[in-house]
Amino acid sequence: MGLAADLAADGALDGGAVVDCPYPGLRPFSEHDAKFFFGREKEIGQITAMLEDHQLVVVHGASGCGKSSVVRAGVIPLFRLDALANDKEGRVIIVRPGDPGGPLEALARKLDEVLPLGDMQASPDDLLGRSWSGRLAASPDWCGDIAAATDDAGAVLCLVIDQFEEIFAAVRAGYGAQAERLIDFLVDLGEAAARGTGLGERALSVIVTMRSDYLGNCAAWEGFAEAVNRSQYLLPRISTYGALCAIHEPARRNRGVVDEDVVDRLLAVIAREIDGLPILQHALMRAWREARVEDRVTKVDLVALEKAGGAEHALSRHAESIVEEIVSQKAHLGVAIDWMFRSLSDLDTDKRIIRRSVSLARLSRETGAEPADVRYIVDTFRRRENSLLSPFPPDPLDDDSIVTVGHETLLRQWERISDRSYRDGRPVGLALLEFQDGMIWRSLVVGAEGFARNRKNVLSPAATEQRMAWYRTIAQRRGWITRHLLATDSGAVGGEADHNAQESAETDKQWADVSAYMRASEQNLARVAARDRRDKITISLLSLLLIIAISSLFYRKYSDQSQQIMDKNDELTKRQTELSNKDSELTKKVIAVDNLSANYKIVAAQLQAVKYCSFINKDEADRLNRCVADQSTKYFEDMSKSSSKIAQVPSDLPQSPYPDRYPNGVGKAPQRGKP
Repeated sequence: MGLAADLAADGALDGGAVVDCPYPGLRPFSEHDAKFFFGREKEIGQITAMLEDHQLVVVHGASGCGKSSVVRAGVIPLFRLDALANDKEGRVIIVRPGDPGGPLEALARKLDEVLPLGDMQASPDDLLGRSWSGRLAASPDWCGDIAAATDDAGAVLCLVIDQFEEIFAAVRAGYGAQAERLIDFLVDLGEAAARGTGLGERALSVIVTMRSDYLGNCAAWEGFAEAVNRSQYLLPRISTYGALCAIHEPARRNRGVVDEDVVDRLLAVIAREIDGLPILQHALMRAWREARVEDRVTKVDLVALEKAGGAEHALSRHAESIVEEIVSQKAHLGVAIDWMFRSLSDLDTDKRIIRRSVSLARLSRETGAEPADVRYIVDTFRRRENSLLSPFPPDPLDDDSIVTVGHETLLRQWERISDRSYRDGRPVGLALLEFQDGMIWRSLVVGAEGFARNRKNVLSPAATEQRMAWYRTIAQRRGWITRHLLATDSGAVGGEADHNAQESAETDKQWADVSAYMRASEQNLARVAARDRRDKITISLLSLLLIIAISSLFYRKYSDQSQQIMDKNDELTKRQTELSNKDSELTKKVIAVDNLSANYKIVAAQLQAVKYCSFINKDEADRLNRCVADQSTKYFEDMSKSSSKIAQVPSDLPQSPYPDRYPNGVGKAPQRGKP
């Protein structure tokens, strides 16, 4: 009850209308959001004071510091009040150099809407004077023309050139002549004295917003750096008090409150992240929709913040959740989403990711998707609860609507776009992938120019195989190549229709040239492949013949060796036979020798026995015969046992038939009559 009472005392619960969400999210604050824009009151006053003395003021600062919001929701409402105080109608034009058609054409379209030349007295013969496109293309004095138009309309005009750094991308896209005219206009503003003494009295006031890291590039145009130096304002980082006001005051004005825990976490993000303010507004928008309502008071606490995805990485998760929502309804749109955000992003010369603006019709052509599908994707991303793409509701969305991201923070924070890693030699992030594909296309255009001069200048077979699949993918979205045309700026300033016609003609020409180049390269690849197949067959046949020849040589060599081996085997067999025969003869001789040896042993044993038994008288014949028989048997056995030992005894010594009596096998025979 205390909180509700405090809010009522502050006027927050006075019964007035309550908007759905007081935080705009990723889109910049608009003039209609001025009642919720807090924290930059000091800076707004300083910029307004500069506009009192200077017809041109350049507001620059770091990316994401809130330049556009300060001008749109802070300075412009004060300009209208000042004009009203001087009985003038304050009219406002907000234009970006990166809008389709180039900076001059984009400004002409806005002037036709806000300050039509029908209000002026134009000569019927003055064809150029009937439209701002022609007037800006031909007139040397834009300041005078615009001042005359505002005087005739009884109005004063505040021209806001937002995101001025996009002019450098416009130059690269072939709008250099238009950029020169716009720069000349700004230089004249810097030199001219202001008409009137107050902001609301002057016919024309111009505010330029630009990132500070592009400030040095302004010196590329003569006189522009001096004009910037005379009237520049560097927007500082938001103070802690300003951040607290930016968090609390919108909630208080819309029957809400933000817990201190949430504030502490968000302040840490602001201090740490370069995109702190856009991240803060996006996190608060998401948390507000998740917050609980008690006693008609919306309470944003940590629970609501966590449900919204937290502060860090919340933007990337939010974008991915939208992709999942779309794909769950129409699965085939996943590829179209990637190609669409490739068209809405770009890299500057320093490889920084920047946004790109295209019409809805052109976006359909570049993505190769059906217009209805592209419209469905854009509508989903631009819904008020998302606010990631513009035009924001309630602005209509038609073929001529300019589509762009709500803030470059989306491109830097969404990992699907900003990832700078590589997989299989290809970038993972869409921004870097688009840059690489653009380089590939430009290399093919250069190759096609060489092919036109010499039909032999085609891609190598390896390069053709690598590029052909890529080329077939691009062939499904030929409108994509328009953004990567190798066009030169002729210096002429023409209408958007003329530029589109030139662009279309150049697109058709480059596509025809590259198509002929790729067809010739593919035909060359087929010829090389056929030749390689023939060469492989020829090499295979030659290899087979070589194998056969080598095999034949080896066969002959081994045949001769086999014959030699067979002859040697026959010879060895013959010799073995001869040796076998000799062995048989030797065996017979050995047997014969053994027989002779046995007979010798018998005779020798008998002679020894007779000698031994000589002591017996011849009259005792029986005894003598028994003695001789016994001794003969004994001598024979002893001789047989000691035959091997006898062979070892030196041949010059007498051999003994009594080895048991004479261990050395040497000795004298026993004497007669002595055993």
